[in-house]
Amino acid sequence: MISVPPMIWVPNQLVGAPPGTDVTIECNTEAYPKAISYWVYDSNMILPTSKYSNEMKYRDRLKVKFKSEVRKVLENIRKRTYSG
Repeated sequence: MISVPPMIWVPNQLVGAPPGTDVTIECNTEAYPKAISYWVYDSNMILPTSKYSNEMKYRDRLKVKFKSEVRKVLENIRKRTYSG
């Protein structure tokens, strides 16, 4: 068995959206065995709800799944929802 050490990268470090619209944030990983991916905001895990949905895609290379794209869709963004 070949192990692939984890590598994580975020294609867009800064994402903006007008109030009232949806925004999608992305994170890509490479690891074997496959990585366990989840989103955290303000030290809390963000679970899928009607406001937050998750998408996870695995890319198959040589029939070994080690690359993944994880997307979080934040629906109906409000001005104060995620400001610092």
